[in-house]
Amino acid sequence: MQDENQLFEIIKGAFDAFLGRHSVLLDVNANERSMTHKLAEALQEVFPNMDVDCEYNRHGRSTKKIVACWGDGIQPDDLDAKTVYPDIVVHTRGNDENNVLVIEVKKSNARRCSACDAEKLKAFTGDEFRYRVGLYVEIDAERGSVSKVECYKDGNKVKGTIWDRLGSQ
Repeated sequence: MQDENQLFEIIKGAFDAFLGRHSVLLDVNANERSMTHKLAEALQEVFPNMDVDCEYNRHGRSTKKIVACWGDGIQPDDLDAKTVYPDIVVHTRGNDENNVLVIEVKKSNARRCSACDAEKLKAFTGDEFRYRVGLYVEIDAERGSVSKVECYKDGNKVKGTIWDRLGSQ
């Protein structure tokens, strides 16, 4: 497995390829799913021996669920876990030992709550799912670049990491 600097360089290369090849998606302000699909394709190229999935909601054979409270009517005392769909995951299906990356992508002009994504990324990088790195990424469609990056590890938001440079396109 790559060290974090190698992992960063691989993922930055995929972001650069995505932004270079699919700038028309940004120019026309396409739907976020169109962008995440093409970003996932770029990630698959740099992770050829892994599974790169969009909106993958499985944990083994079960549905991925987390208990969280965000603005969709979930109450803090709700005991039912809610099904979650991360935008992109780089992993080996059915094996939590090889969960490398989980990404939540937003366009910078999105109205959806980024706090929801923060809760998901905390859960995905925590003890149950054990993704090595979680990234919240905002893409500025007008500028055709990554405008914001937040990193999550071990169930927490981490500041001042190498991942901050992903936004310096």
